[in-house]
Amino acid sequence: MAAKPIFGCVRAKPIKNMAGLVAMEKHGRRQDKSCQGRCDFSRSPDNLAWSCSLSGDPLDVVGAFKQRKTATDAKEYGKAPVALHMLLTVSPEWIQDAGDMHDPKNPNNRKLFDQAKAWAEEKFGEGSVIASRMDMDEAGGGVVDIFVVPVHQVKQRKTTKNQISINKAYEKAFGGGRVFGPMQDSWAEWCRTKIDPKIQRGKTKAETGREHVHSEVIAPALETLSKRQKAVSTREKQVTVREKQAAEVLTTPWFRSVPDETKQKVLGQAERNKIRAWYQEKYESVTVKLGEVSTRLAAERQKREKLESQNRALMRELSDALETNNKLEYAIAEVAEEIPVSAFRKLQEAFKASKVLDDVMTALGIRKQEKGHSERKQEHFSR
Repeated sequence: MAAKPIFGCVRAKPIKNMAGLVAMEKHGRRQDKSCQGRCDFSRSPDNLAWSCSLSGDPLDVVGAFKQRKTATDAKEYGKAPVALHMLLTVSPEWIQDAGDMHDPKNPNNRKLFDQAKAWAEEKFGEGSVIASRMDMDEAGGGVVDIFVVPVHQVKQRKTTKNQISINKAYEKAFGGGRVFGPMQDSWAEWCRTKIDPKIQRGKTKAETGREHVHSEVIAPALETLSKRQKAVSTREKQVTVREKQAAEVLTTPWFRSVPDETKQKVLGQAERNKIRAWYQEKYESVTVKLGEVSTRLAAERQKREKLESQNRALMRELSDALETNNKLEYAIAEVAEEIPVSAFRKLQEAFKASKVLDDVMTALGIRKQEKGHSERKQEHFSR
């Protein structure tokens, strides 16, 4: 039998704000609801974790973010994302080649954990990875959570500032635009050259037709399906046992060889009818129930397929909306930086009900009212 192929893939999602970072930290500490019933808390101490936080706590994602800002003197940009959450994965079978998938001392677990951080730092800049985690307390394996805060220099008027920017990081690392294809290529190549030559690039959605389904959506459906399948298996075993018992009664050698007249004398016709009735009742009862279970199982499968379809549609809509929103926010903020304060005042007066202008004035008005700025701005306009 040919060896099962080993794949590497990457997923990425921006973290919008500090609340998102706090949520990620709570999940790492197993303090959120999603961990209940999903994690084996007896294994949680085995989870691999690291952060750049000065607290020394490997799960301190928020502290690591603050340390990154302090070290680089970087600022957030308006409503743009503050960090990037990445899932770097390799097929669990590759982890199991070297031992227990949930063993933190498994050399393949350790190698994947280290190389995931190394790849992200190479792509997004030295020091950009603020924290990483590899869970040993979940059912699956071969997944490393990476938290990235990319910092870039940007020119604003006559000054150069350090700014957190996911878009500029994507542009520098993968050329901008739709970056997920090049990102997959890059991680697969890194896995092949740095981890194991057997690791291949995961197949595209166009090839497989699959969509990522979040565990919070699919887990309940899969759990129900598993219970139904176990129930069907149990019923089938019971039917087999009862069929065997009935056959033993009705097909014993002495029972077949005795003439009918003798059978009637020994058992009596009533007894023979009782045996047949018992067999038919038990068999038909189990058969009907088995059919009912099969019907319910089919219905559960249809529900799961519907959930998967809805999830795919929602994920596509969310992806498109996030991309459009990021571009609009970025464009508005960049254009707003070049508009004089006096023009802003006129626009604000003319469009008092405009939410967009309110957001722009909120983001930029504070900085333009810093001490001494009004005088410098007035001098600039007079020239």
